[in-house]
Amino acid sequence: MALILTFALSGCNKEKDIEQIPFKLKRIATLIEKSSAYIRDASPGTIDEEDDDYLYFLLEDEIEDIDRAYIFYDFLDNKCDYIIIFSNYLDVLENAESLMNLVEDEIGKGLLYYLEYDDTLSVIQEKSFNSCDSLWHFVSNNSISVESVNEVASLHHYDEYYFFSGGVYNPDKNYFMSLIEIGLWDELNLKSAASAESYKESIRLRFKAAIHSRIAKEL
Repeated sequence: MALILTFALSGCNKEKDIEQIPFKLKRIATLIEKSSAYIRDASPGTIDEEDDDYLYFLLEDEIEDIDRAYIFYDFLDNKCDYIIIFSNYLDVLENAESLMNLVEDEIGKGLLYYLEYDDTLSVIQEKSFNSCDSLWHFVSNNSISVESVNEVASLHHYDEYYFFSGGVYNPDKNYFMSLIEIGLWDELNLKSAASAESYKESIRLRFKAAIHSRIAKEL
């Protein structure tokens, strides 16, 4: 009996090592609400920069057609409140397409696909699409360049998380950034459930917040 008790106690006290997770979006999403100490060990990639309120991890050859990217973890009260994965390269519209395809492949069909761009007369146009393919066919068929795109995005819902993917133009720094943002679905504060307008407004607010956050890293 004493031997069994000793074994049981030692088993309870054994501390499990935190393993580094693979670069899979569903796995990365589970790092939301984790501490910075936990994410240092668990995140894919290698630590590139850190502070009390954020962590950057460098990704090399993890994303098709993007050989260099970063994962940015934002912390509030030492809990990760959102994650942004972004390309190392600016002003590359094809990178936004690659990230949207990545989310489509791993998470599934989105709730909304959205494009805001300036037409040849510099008039802002907005269009919603039913699929990722139809959006990018429209971009190709109309010869829409990165210089005219303000936002291109998809919104996905999986489990308790949201996934935005695509790209956004930063008017303050005059560049287009391709990214994926992951956070808790409840944090979107949608005005009405299953509303395309509500989804579009969430994209506008979250993407515009993203470009003004600490991910303004000098690339």
